[in-house]
Amino acid sequence: MSGIFLGSGRLVKSYDLLMKYFEKLRSMGVDPSNSYPRGEDLGEVKRLVERGSIKSLEDAVRYLMEKFKPRVVSEAAVEAVKEVVGVEPSAEAAIEQIARLLALWTLEIGESMGLIRIVGAEKYLR
Repeated sequence: MSGIFLGSGRLVKSYDLLMKYFEKLRSMGVDPSNSYPRGEDLGEVKRLVERGSIKSLEDAVRYLMEKFKPRVVSEAAVEAVKEVVGVEPSAEAAIEQIARLLALWTLEIGESMGLIRIVGAEKYLR
């Protein structure tokens, strides 16, 4: 187990950046649960897969990233990336990285709960 709720590590090799992001949110007085995957996120992905609107893992990741981007606090994302990765990213790049991790974590949760099945995960490991 990866140490993050229902995260299997199947798509996300390391949760360090995500954990640092949540830590930064808490230190800013922001509730990190606002950024967490929600049941409605999983439900929407499952429905879109069943309808054929999402046909690949990459489609699902892109869809979820767009849902997460507005929930990512840019200041916390920039600080987390700076500390974990060691580079100072633009706000857009930091938001993109965090949103991608949140999307991948959401898909892992969906698989852990038996809602979806992840196929072709090997190229997404980070």
